[in-house]
Amino acid sequence: CMSRAVSTGGADGVCFKQKTAYEMLRSLVGSEMCIRDRVGKCQKLGCKYTSIPGPSAVINAVVLSGLSAGRFMFLGFLPKKSGERKKILEKYKNFEGAKIIYESPFRVTRLVEEIKTVAGDEVKVVVCREMTKKFEEIILGNSAEVLEKLKIKKFKGEVVVIFE
Repeated sequence: CMSRAVSTGGADGVCFKQKTAYEMLRSLVGSEMCIRDRVGKCQKLGCKYTSIPGPSAVINAVVLSGLSAGRFMFLGFLPKKSGERKKILEKYKNFEGAKIIYESPFRVTRLVEEIKTVAGDEVKVVVCREMTKKFEEIILGNSAEVLEKLKIKKFKGEVVVIFE
């Protein structure tokens, strides 16, 4: 397990809703808790968290997603044509692990719709945008929930979509 991948953000911390959440996260520094468990705790508590970036948005997105990092497949940018995209999604939907896709912010809603069509309403989906930047945002839930959140959003910037 990586033990220092979730930062508490310095003296002010990252948990604004509950002091107990901040104290809980501080107690985890140096523990044997896996990164997926730490990120999951942050997500459940509604804490703001981030990953210390490396050279690859893929790894950063896997860490921020809270999904299984033990096995994943990077699919890169999918073709623009819907039929070709669906073929690729169909081909890899049964892969046991996270599937990671780079996507344009203008096509991300369509991609999540296609994931929902191919993999179902309950597949876990995470959309990471603008990682390590001021407007970093992580949108997570099942495909139906993420799709509803995306339908009311308009955004720019780099986007990584993960589903499992």
